[in-house]
Order: sequence, then C-alpha cells, then structure tokens
Amino acid sequence: MDSIFVEVQRAKACNLIVGIVSRAPGTSIDNFNSAFDSSLDKITKEGRLCYTMGDFNLNLLNCSDHRPTDDSVNAVFAYGLRPLVTKPTRITPRTATLIYNILTNLDTSAGILYSDISDHYPLFQFTSSCFQSTNASDKSFVTRDINIDSLNSFQNDIGSID
Repeated sequence: MDSIFVEVQRAKACNLIVGIVSRAPGTSIDNFNSAFDSSLDKITKEGRLCYTMGDFNLNLLNCSDHRPTDDSVNAVFAYGLRPLVTKPTRITPRTATLIYNILTNLDTSAGILYSDISDHYPLFQFTSSCFQSTNASDKSFVTRDINIDSLNSFQNDIGSID
C-alpha cells in the first residue's frame, strides 16, 4: 500500500487527518488490508477526524461476491468510517466499477462529477464547518483570469507534455 497521511492544524477549528491511499493493481489484497487496517486503527484510537481517499483498486460494487473486498469494507465500517461514494466511478460499455472513494468519520457528503476528462469520473466532497473560519477577515476568493492568452498558454503547456 502506498499512502501518505498529514494532519491539518487550524487555530480556531478542529484538526483533521487527511490520507491518500493507493493499492497498485495485482498487488496482494490481504497485505493491503493489513496495512490499511493498521493505519485506520492508529487514527481511530486517537479519536481523530479523518478523510482517507484514493484508488483502492477494490471494486466496492462487488463486495458481496469478493471476500477480500468485503473484508476491507467491513474494516472501514468497524473503524467508524463510511464511504462517501456509492455509485460507479468508472463506466464502460461492459463494466461499472467503484475503486476510487473518499472515506470519512465526519458528517459530510460527496459526489461524482460525470465528465469524460478521464477514464474515471472525478470525485468531490463538501467540507463541513470544521474548515469554516470564524474570522470574517480570513475570507478570500481565488479566481482565474480566462482569456485568449491564458488559454493559448494552457494549450502550449499541455502540448509540451510527453
């Protein structure tokens, strides 16, 4: 299992553990489940709020027919987490799979952005008040200046990638 976990600290809001997890296709699901279980155990023993997301390469739509996937899903629920995505994140003419997900122990929601930008649909999540500032002066907005020059620059940048 490849993963990285960070703690997001805020002076006037709750701290949060954010993790990115990936299991490469063809690698041992049992080894992944063991490592993932160990990570979840540490986070939940400390009573931390968390988001764990990534490419689990376990099709949650098949958990009733695939024991290792069922074991992974059972561990997620046993540690008080829940998957925010319950619909397929990749659909082809012959298959529908749910291998990307966002897991959390917060009361929040997520969704799927249905777009052909990739072979997997992008996921999004709405944050809770845990991230909202209590100071009005902390509010800022970021915008993008989209014009012909910026579009040409973007196309040139994309064209230079191998």
